[in-house]
Amino acid sequence: MRKFAPLLVLTVSVTAIAVGAVWWRHHAAEQSMWRVVTSQVPAVPLSTSSSNTIAKTDWLFGSSTGMYEVGQVVLRDGEVWRFAFASHHVVSGPDGYTVFRGPRGTIRARGDAFCCEIEFGDHKQPADTQELIALLRNRGDEVDMLR
Repeated sequence: MRKFAPLLVLTVSVTAIAVGAVWWRHHAAEQSMWRVVTSQVPAVPLSTSSSNTIAKTDWLFGSSTGMYEVGQVVLRDGEVWRFAFASHHVVSGPDGYTVFRGPRGTIRARGDAFCCEIEFGDHKQPADTQELIALLRNRGDEVDMLR
């Protein structure tokens, strides 16, 4: 049994290092994607009269930049949340990445609720930030609120 102890320790150590390296690489790639999508969020609210902005509803506006969709959501309380979205087709993975920026901070949503564009179907205009976050979560996305 003592002869196997060094081999067992070596096997466990190599496995732990391999798992750690895979996790670190995945985490680094994910953080890089969040940085790229965040950099695409419009710096100021969009003009809803712009010919480049496509009204999807009376409270959701968006346009494509080629690789990303950018736009804004206007809540019933008047808050405007600007967003950038990268489809899973762009990131070559199972999930899309969406970053919303507004007066209360940043909301990050990751998942497959949106495919090629931000779309809420027939859902009514969210009343406030909490309702927007609940709507994103109800769609099945993993949602984080960053201050």
